[in-house]
Amino acid sequence: NVVGAAGICASLDAAGAPITVEECTANAGTITADFSNVSLVNGSATLTATPDGNINVPAGYSVLYVLTSGSGLVIEQVAGTPSFTVADTGLFTIHTLVYNGDSTSSDFLDLSIVQFGTTTGFDVLNVVGAAGICASLDAAGAPITVDDCSSNAGTLTAVNSTVTIVNGSASLAATPDGNIVVPNGYAVLYVLTSGSNLVIQQVDTVPNFSVSSPGLYTIHTLVFNPDTSSTNFLNLGVVVPGTTTGGDVLNIITTNGICASLDVAGAPINVMNMLLQNLRAVGGVVENRLSWTISGGEEGATMFIERSSDGVIFTDMGQIELQKNYVQKEDFDFVDRRTPLRDAIYRIKYVSLSGSIGYSKLAKVELEAEPRVIAFPNPVMNQLRLKKGMDDLMRYQLVDLNGRVQLSGKLDFTDKSELELDLGKLTPGMYQLLLISNGDNHKEVIKVMKR
Repeated sequence: NVVGAAGICASLDAAGAPITVEECTANAGTITADFSNVSLVNGSATLTATPDGNINVPAGYSVLYVLTSGSGLVIEQVAGTPSFTVADTGLFTIHTLVYNGDSTSSDFLDLSIVQFGTTTGFDVLNVVGAAGICASLDAAGAPITVDDCSSNAGTLTAVNSTVTIVNGSASLAATPDGNIVVPNGYAVLYVLTSGSNLVIQQVDTVPNFSVSSPGLYTIHTLVFNPDTSSTNFLNLGVVVPGTTTGGDVLNIITTNGICASLDVAGAPINVMNMLLQNLRAVGGVVENRLSWTISGGEEGATMFIERSSDGVIFTDMGQIELQKNYVQKEDFDFVDRRTPLRDAIYRIKYVSLSGSIGYSKLAKVELEAEPRVIAFPNPVMNQLRLKKGMDDLMRYQLVDLNGRVQLSGKLDFTDKSELELDLGKLTPGMYQLLLISNGDNHKEVIKVMKR
């Protein structure tokens, strides 16, 4: 109007170049780490975060999640979801980036400038600010500290690698070897498994268990985090005794990247049924000879031979310590020469390494017929004393192992209770004393050891 009214020579491009200025509404909002502390398990850790729901993404914009390391926010990775896997310890941060990826837009953010391991989050912010680009980076992000998983179940050793079931149960125990590592806030449990597939049967805070069935058992150490708010929380509520295996627990740990440790090898223990059977006592004259069988006996356990006159009060007559594990049935014997012999009642007491006690059935002496002669001492050095038995007159032969007669003669106990044979000139070794009475109708053989 001024130009036209005053007739001024001037020109104005009235149409001009229209430009619309809008407020930048891009807002990365905030994000929270699912777990602020995680551990490397088998060399890696998964870092995750959850957006707080206060993000604003304008039309045509995109969202990218950025993982930075250290306080300098060095960009390490980018992803479409706030989940990253790392192999190093230290401070990491997950950020949200809201940006325009349209190269024709004045707000285009060229992410090709990012060099992983070099470019920082601050560099990106500087590009955005210097170019007046409408974009938003949550610089604070979700910090996460990554450390090494230091939990270590170590090893343990069975107190006894073979035990026996006595009176219906067997005690299993192991001792930690002292190489366990329990991080702060972690707990320790001991797990008893059965069989080669390690089926979990029991758990306890001490490595001591009681079982009632034979078989292979193993005591393991488990170091775990019981804190339900921790990324390393190991939920033992999923364990079903008699069904869940040690391998199942190990899979949960490895699959979920949980920092926990299970001593899979553990302390194996073989449990056997202990059976004392077939106890028999024969004699009643000069000695009682006991015999019995045992199966399932453990090396180091002790069998006590006990005798009684009334079957109520027993006294120890001797003991035998097992020198090996008796898996199969094996025979044992014992000779008792303490008088009186005829009315003795015997039993075998078994004491396991854990102190458990079991007993055989009682056995009364089965009386033998009275011998014709009682020979003693045996083994003998010189004079073999012969005590009268049921016969007064008999012939004798002392024969060596080659069948050669070394001594022979007659024995006459008519007016004597004892006679003597002089073996002083004989070569040391085993001999047989043949006693013949009533013609050749009655013969008896006594083994004699000459020293």
